[in-house]
Amino acid sequence: MLLLVFFISCSVIGFYLPYFLDNFSIFKIKGLILYEASINKDLIVGNIKNNCLFIDEAHIENKLKNLTNNYVEKVYIKRVFKKYSVYLEVYIKEREPFLKVIENDRVFYYDERGEEFIYNINKDLPILYTHDKNKDLLIFKN
Repeated sequence: MLLLVFFISCSVIGFYLPYFLDNFSIFKIKGLILYEASINKDLIVGNIKNNCLFIDEAHIENKLKNLTNNYVEKVYIKRVFKKYSVYLEVYIKEREPFLKVIENDRVFYYDERGEEFIYNINKDLPILYTHDKNKDLLIFKN
């Protein structure tokens, strides 16, 4: 009987614990500091939850890759705890274009590792004109 009460109480605590932790003001995010990024800060704010305990770097990185057409390479998040508040320092590593590919009036960029992304700034890069980028880019990949 005591074992049954123990399992029921653990399940109730496990069910309501995220709700209680989400309402503690000590875990609420009060500010966001963005480093080394040219992307819009609103993209990051819209994908971060208000509680610092429930923030997952991989989830935010995948969301930003989808929103920026794979322009974001890596996201690092550092939590800075101050008295009664938490600040997030977000470091974003962006891809650097290495090769510009033009395929039937569409422009794609590739970094040094061969990752495809879309880049919005014109830069002097080697240009490859092609009708089928999947066939012609096999030359450049290791």
